[in-house]
Amino acid sequence: MSIKLKPNFLSDDVKEVLTRAQNYPLILQILRRQLNYLSKSNQFPPIDQLHPIIQWLNCYCPKCTDWLDKMDRVLDRIQSCNFLNKQKLLRKLGRGKNKVNFRSTRSELLLANFLIRNGIDLLEFEPIGKDGGKRTDFKVSLGCIDIAVELITPNPPYYDFTEKENLLLEKLMRIESGLSIEVCGFELYDSANRWKTRVEPPLHKHIEEIVSNFIEYIKYISQDQLPKELPTLCGEYPRIRIIVNEKLSNLRHTKVASGASRTGEEFPIYRITDKILQESKHLSPDDVNFVFVDFSYWNRIDNFLGSSFYEEMLIEAFEKNMPLKIDGVFSYITNNQINAELIERRILYLNSIKPFVIQSDIHRFLKLWESETS
Repeated sequence: MSIKLKPNFLSDDVKEVLTRAQNYPLILQILRRQLNYLSKSNQFPPIDQLHPIIQWLNCYCPKCTDWLDKMDRVLDRIQSCNFLNKQKLLRKLGRGKNKVNFRSTRSELLLANFLIRNGIDLLEFEPIGKDGGKRTDFKVSLGCIDIAVELITPNPPYYDFTEKENLLLEKLMRIESGLSIEVCGFELYDSANRWKTRVEPPLHKHIEEIVSNFIEYIKYISQDQLPKELPTLCGEYPRIRIIVNEKLSNLRHTKVASGASRTGEEFPIYRITDKILQESKHLSPDDVNFVFVDFSYWNRIDNFLGSSFYEEMLIEAFEKNMPLKIDGVFSYITNNQINAELIERRILYLNSIKPFVIQSDIHRFLKLWESETS
């Protein structure tokens, strides 16, 4: 069995990435400078330090190719639309090496894609505010009404295991094994005492040890042993377990599923409302202002937003704290399966004091936002 982990780029890896990038002309255009620099470099950097899209091109598993296809289609739609500062938005994608910055930019692109796709006029990216300085993310037009749009992409809570889980899963997916595996143990609370005791998340050194030992153990697994649970992969953090289910003849890398049942905490309503309040500093009371919240990176966020209990708490928090500058708060997540569409779209708050709510153009948008995915 040929098994290798590619923590750093090799010459053949770079050639493969450059060849694959040719399949995505718009992505290639945005990342051309980074790819050119990479091709001329004598010492290639670790993969984790590269732009996330280059990491996708390196891994090229079905999940990565799916996202590459969707991103190229989104970029094509945005390129076909004329709005002020469009190139600034596209350049921002190319600079988004940092995971947080990349998430924010991708969220902006997907929201812009939704607006354009549904016939809403996108006028400008990051327009200058009336005070000459503060900028919102977008300016859009709903018929005769211009809307200032602020978009926030809140990170999961620091105690949420999802970030560490995703880091391990991404590393395992890059291993060339042809195995289908399940990773268990990413629970925030201990199941042994009915989820009453909180446990600490693994450290980066634990994840590295799990990956290294996984590579060693699977060298000696034969098909007739499967399915098989591997021995403890990290003595300092034995909670993480890996079950090897089967060997797939047409699979190059590792197919990874998560067996976690509770990786997140309860919905931090007041942290989210505080985040929205912070963004209100970019808004002018003279405008109609919408705030959108992208929860795509949260674990099972739809369970919270679909709960009448949390919905009532959100409404109560908004009514107590929302400044008059904010006229509407809207949430969504991104569907990873259907053309990067925005799903689970919800209207969390509307400022009923403002007269704009009676405008028919606003009503048409509200109906669109609450409708099924188009």
